[in-house]
Order: sequence, then C-alpha cells, then structure tokens
Amino acid sequence: MTSPSILPDDPSLCIPPMESDDENELNSQTAHNRAMVEYSARCGCFHCGGIFAGNEVAQWLQEDDGEDTALCPYCGVDAVIVGNEQYPVCMMVLSKLYMHWFGKEYKQRLEAATDMPTCGSHGDYLRKGLPF
Repeated sequence: MTSPSILPDDPSLCIPPMESDDENELNSQTAHNRAMVEYSARCGCFHCGGIFAGNEVAQWLQEDDGEDTALCPYCGVDAVIVGNEQYPVCMMVLSKLYMHWFGKEYKQRLEAATDMPTCGSHGDYLRKGLPF
C-alpha cells in the first residue's frame, strides 16, 4: 500500500467543536458503507489521514448483511468516512477522529516520537494533520 499525501487544511476552514455524538455519528459511517462511499467524490480515512475519491477504494470487507464496508486504499483500515455538512472530510476532522478512536495508538506514537514539529496552537496542530 502506498502512503497518502497529508496536506494541511486551508487556514480559513472553520470546523465547530466536535461533541461525542458527532464523533459517534461520523464513526457510524465506517461500516456498511459501500453505497455511500462508492460514488463519493471525497472520502477520508481517520486512521492514516488519506483523502481520496470513493472510486479509489479497491478492497471491501464483506459483511454478513450483504452491505460491504470500505477499506482505506492507503492503510487497509475500515476507518473511511464521507463526512457531512457540519464536518466535511478534512485534516481537522480526520485528526480529531483519529485521536478519539485510535487514542492508544496515538499516545504510543507520541511517546516514540523523537522529533516533533512545533505548532502555534492546537488548531494549527490539527490543521497540519500531524497525528498521522
């Protein structure tokens, strides 16, 4: 698998604070999502930070109910979302979801990091997509 290009969000992008219900709603998009992902122009993986078109998904996890689940074309994890009006697919949203759903992995990577870049604020950190 290839590595995704991690690009920072436009500095003018304004995303409202994400509540637990919002995180759960976005996470619910990661299962049984073939119909939603397949024709989406913009999808994102909150495990690796990749942003891609839905037609780039080549592998699907076959579910018992018949509706398949997308596997990220970059990392193979079933953490693919299409976002919504309030929370579009962008690094800020993907970073927030990564830190919430993969918090243990995030902490391990943070502890292992020896050369962390500096950022001016938490917002800068999220916009740069550094958790990935």
